[in-house]
Amino acid sequence: MSFYMLSTYLGSSLGQLLLNIPDSNGLIIYCIVSGLFSIALVPISLTALPTPDITVHKSMPLKELYKKAPVGVLGSFYSGFFVGAFYILGAIYAKNIGLDIKQTSLFMFFGIFGGMLAQIPLGRLSDKFDRRYVLMWVAGFLMLISPWIQYLIDNGTIILCISSALLGCGTFVMYPISVSHVNDKLEDSERTQASGMLILLQSSGLIIGPIIISFAMQFLGNIWFLLSFSIVSACFIASAFRFIATKDNNYISVTPTTPQPIAPTHIFDNINEKEGMFSKIKNALKSKKH
Repeated sequence: MSFYMLSTYLGSSLGQLLLNIPDSNGLIIYCIVSGLFSIALVPISLTALPTPDITVHKSMPLKELYKKAPVGVLGSFYSGFFVGAFYILGAIYAKNIGLDIKQTSLFMFFGIFGGMLAQIPLGRLSDKFDRRYVLMWVAGFLMLISPWIQYLIDNGTIILCISSALLGCGTFVMYPISVSHVNDKLEDSERTQASGMLILLQSSGLIIGPIIISFAMQFLGNIWFLLSFSIVSACFIASAFRFIATKDNNYISVTPTTPQPIAPTHIFDNINEKEGMFSKIKNALKSKKH
């Protein structure tokens, strides 16, 4: 999942730098994007790998998916707020605070690139620890760092790039970790339907988030672009903590463990008794035969 997100965000981040190409009517950039898209279809069309078998699948209503992994479902929805706000409103925010086109492209590039760099280390971390706690750590980091970016972003290009990368680290890792957590709780036959539900949830956040945040920016100021990240992160932490505190036994860890019985077992004593009984019967049959 980390490598998949890495390739996705690498393309997304590099695309932001196309803003620096001199193009008054946008035709050159449009042709470049069209050509890259066409080239990307070539290896997919030439692959010899068989398609996955999805003939056997179970229906997965949202209510049932929520009961299985509430934190993962909420994480998918909240991640839509972050990703949608950054993609749709990030350039508008950068323009409104006085950044030029070059600085705006760097702000967008390093935001997505920072999220790309965080995929593998945080993905490995979520494999070793409870993914729900990792999601809460990420949301906590985003809650604390977001308001300060408003005051750091004007202190030179280097600080601008670092601040944007830090924002991206928290913004773009919540969804893949949420999906991984949900898939920890599912059977193979449930994954196709559940994946569609998770995409629907994130897409809902992608639509709702920018609408709410844009109104806040319009009436309360540009800083609400960043404050919204803190507020939404705090809401997620509160929701996740409530589920963890009340339903902590509702998690399947994928980390290899050595099972330890919580009470002594007498299975081996029973086996020895049965072996002794079989030996007595065998001896009795031998003596009767003789």
